Parts: sequence; C-alpha cells; structure tokens
Amino acid sequence: MDENFNQNNLNQGGEGKDLSKDSGTLRALIIVVVIALLLGAFYFIGFGGSDTTNEEVQQIQDGEATLSVVTDKKDYSVGEDVIIQILLDTDKEISGVDVVLSYTDEIEILEAGKPTDNALNQTAAAYLQTAQSGFSDFPAARFGEDGDRKTFSFSGITQARQTITGAQVVAELLAKASSPGEVTIDIVFEELGSPRDTNVAFDGRDILTAVESTTISITE
Repeated sequence: MDENFNQNNLNQGGEGKDLSKDSGTLRALIIVVVIALLLGAFYFIGFGGSDTTNEEVQQIQDGEATLSVVTDKKDYSVGEDVIIQILLDTDKEISGVDVVLSYTDEIEILEAGKPTDNALNQTAAAYLQTAQSGFSDFPAARFGEDGDRKTFSFSGITQARQTITGAQVVAELLAKASSPGEVTIDIVFEELGSPRDTNVAFDGRDILTAVESTTISITE
C-alpha cells in the first residue's frame, strides 16, 4: 500500500486513525498467500498433484520398464538372414526410447529400406523397420564401435502429447549371419539415467529397470 493511499484514508476519516499497523499486516498476509501459491505450484509440477503418493514417486525413480532383444530363431547358417526385434514392456506412459545395441562381427546389420528425402534421419530410415512400432518417429541412428564390439544406436519418439504403454515392438533390424560362431546381442545398460546408454523416458525421467540380451549360434 503506498503513502498517498494511507494519507487519503487519514484525511477522509477525520479521526487520525493510524493505518500503519493494518498496512503491515496486509503486506504480511499477501506474502504468506504468494508463498503458499508458489509451494502449491511447485508440488503440482514436481509430483503431479495430490494423486501421486510418495510410494509411486519412489517407484518411478526406481524404474519400471524392460527392454529385450529377440531373434526369429537361435541357430543359423552362414549367409542366412537374422531378424532382430527390440521389445519394450512397461506399465508407464512412455514418450521415447534411446537404444544402444552391441554385437560382434559374426553378424552384419543390413539396410532394410530406402529412406525418403523427408526422413528425420537417413540411417534410421535405411536400417530400422518400424511398421509394427509404437513409436512414430526415429530422429537419430548411428553405427559405432566399443572395443572389439560393434554398436548400433537409435532413438524413437511418439507423436507430440502422445504416449505408449504395455508390451510394444520398438523396432526391427535385418542382419546377415556372416561368419560362424556364437553371437550375443546386448542392449547396453550401465545405470539408470545415464545419457550414454539405453534409456526409456517417462515424464522426462529414465525408468529403465532391466534389459535382456540374446545369444545365437552360426555354423557353416
């Protein structure tokens, strides 16, 4: 409240009432209300309102999603095609994934299609088969190496303001059995929330709980 407002009230009252105490009380009340509103907004944004319990928050932090890699069979001959699927299983509303696959030279990932000019990522469009996927866009994909192992990394996202849940196909890859041996196809998962490995996004957090790899055998 400003000094002119206080002076006008004094002049109009005619009895010289001291409003300084009332003004101080009002300021204090306004500050308390503002703090309460800010705390309420912070609680709503951070924890989704009163419907989210402490137990549910802990479950989200601990992670509740599994990614697994499977193949169409376990035994192959050199030259045969190997169909690789990455599967997601979760009871949360998922908006995106980052997947890092690790494998050895006994298999070679092949191009599965011809990317269009408007593809978000040419490598993803060329190598990922996504007709069965619950994710609508694949904005990143690349090949790499990690010691004596090869890697193939990609990201999948849903459409804006949409999510997926339950058991889902993330993507499919076509590979060739190129030389004899045993091959373990891993999903790289170091720790929850790491930006360098596989992640499953729920409400802006990584909730990946576990990954499951697969091993195939290739003979002449």
